[in-house]
Amino acid sequence: MSTWYLGPLGDLRALTCPEPGITVSQVRYGGIHQGLSGARTLDVTGHKAEYTFQWRWIDPAERLWLEALHTRLIPGPFRLIDPLRHNRLSISAVTLNGPGITVPTATRTWTTDWPALAGPGYRSLRLTGWGGETNTVTFDQAVKTAVFPEEQMVGSVWLKADAAVSARIGFEWFDRTGAQVGTNYNTVSITTTWTRFSMFRLAPVGAVSGVFQFRGQTYTTPVQLAAPQFERGSTPAAWETGGGAPVVVLDQLALTSPRFPLVDCDLTLLEA
Repeated sequence: MSTWYLGPLGDLRALTCPEPGITVSQVRYGGIHQGLSGARTLDVTGHKAEYTFQWRWIDPAERLWLEALHTRLIPGPFRLIDPLRHNRLSISAVTLNGPGITVPTATRTWTTDWPALAGPGYRSLRLTGWGGETNTVTFDQAVKTAVFPEEQMVGSVWLKADAAVSARIGFEWFDRTGAQVGTNYNTVSITTTWTRFSMFRLAPVGAVSGVFQFRGQTYTTPVQLAAPQFERGSTPAAWETGGGAPVVVLDQLALTSPRFPLVDCDLTLLEA
């Protein structure tokens, strides 16, 4: 996919590739503290993206669409499909830290064990007190991942266990009202060696969002997971750090008319 899309779930519209270009900034939030010795400590509370689009002589229909979003004539929340990133999971989900990952009852700890073939990384999430399918790891359960109806999506995750066990990976699909419109699961055999497991399916007719899940079965063996990914296609691409389908707010919309009736447009989006 090489097109930017913007809008509410179920009504994502393609944006014209802007001129002269697009600026994407990953803004760090937190603070810097300096001790009496002069040593500095950096506290990072999170990272959020900012997007700036600049159009010259924008199409009138596209200008009206952006104005309808900006004035909340079309209410949010809004999604942005970023073609520069193929992993549509949030950075919170990919780092397995914060609201991007939901684990109902398992005890979560970090371990400095990372699948070398996954790419850059240092630690994985270790789950203990595991047992039964009610203990399901869900990525981006709160915001869900934006998809298009009948779009082919593939989910992947690296898994490892203290002893060989079986589990399931799969998807849940939802329509514009948030109602579930389908599920798909495959059984996988986890070993004591890091292995990347994946599955792909077509999103059902009417689906506008989905979640990727890892479901345990009846055992208590500790399991480790790392580098989840949810993307378009049938084969998982090289793992990346996510952020391909963020929830955004329209911060600024500036219109200028250098040559009537032509209009230039500058748009700033902030990741919610």
